[in-house]
Amino acid sequence: MNLLKRTLTGLIFITLIIASFFLPAIYAFLLFGFFALVGTHEFIKMCRTTTAEPITTLTLILAGCTYCLLAATPLCSTSDTLLSELLIFGSISMLLILLIFTIELYRKKHNPILNISTALLPLFWIVLPLSLVVFWSHTMEASRVVLATFIFIWAYDTFAYCGGSLFGKHRLFERISPKKSWEGAIIAFVLTSVAAGFFPLIPLFAPAEMSIMQWMGLAWTIMVTATFGDLVESLFKRSCKIKDSGKILPGHGGILDRFDSLFFAVPTAFIFWIFIVQYSNL
Repeated sequence: MNLLKRTLTGLIFITLIIASFFLPAIYAFLLFGFFALVGTHEFIKMCRTTTAEPITTLTLILAGCTYCLLAATPLCSTSDTLLSELLIFGSISMLLILLIFTIELYRKKHNPILNISTALLPLFWIVLPLSLVVFWSHTMEASRVVLATFIFIWAYDTFAYCGGSLFGKHRLFERISPKKSWEGAIIAFVLTSVAAGFFPLIPLFAPAEMSIMQWMGLAWTIMVTATFGDLVESLFKRSCKIKDSGKILPGHGGILDRFDSLFFAVPTAFIFWIFIVQYSNL
């Protein structure tokens, strides 16, 4: 029963994400905005199991405004509306950050630095990568590359799990994640790299105009950084003494559990695409 629940949840989750790259930008904006807010709420709830006491409402509003700075850009039809969007959400975000600092003066909590830090950390760790997905795929018109980024993450995670289950003996980072193995990581790295080499031959990804080495380089960048993203979330959960970040995805845990690899992989994949792919094609 649990396997069926996990499979159905995974299929719905993957379908929603894939569809967002082919539907109008508003769908991706709403979908990843939902993920950003839920992920931020999970992080606040997780931190509250320790001595941190961030201001939940202000943190969520700040997360939403910061998300709109990048993610709402494809919804702007003219340069004037784009400028207005940036000014409005940028100004609100800056004021909210100052407000979080100011309110902490009057809260009389024991750990004001920790409270402020936990309120601001989701902006960089959660909100920025998720807003970058929408910006990169729709504003930069690179939906095929962003879709491939997700596919590489999913493939690497799946191969690592299967390879580790069958051949895993040497722990990759036992102090943080006892179940991950070097054998699983190496098998996943090789198989995903081979799969990446076939992407130039797939008609769906032909519009990306990337060579075999560029596809493989993108996959290597994603796999290395995705591993660290996964480990960082495991570090946070271990420090908070929890198993899952949430329960919104039956059989899978929370949003942070599903996007932990992406939080590191998307920003670095975007940088790779800008400097290695785009600049080389100029």
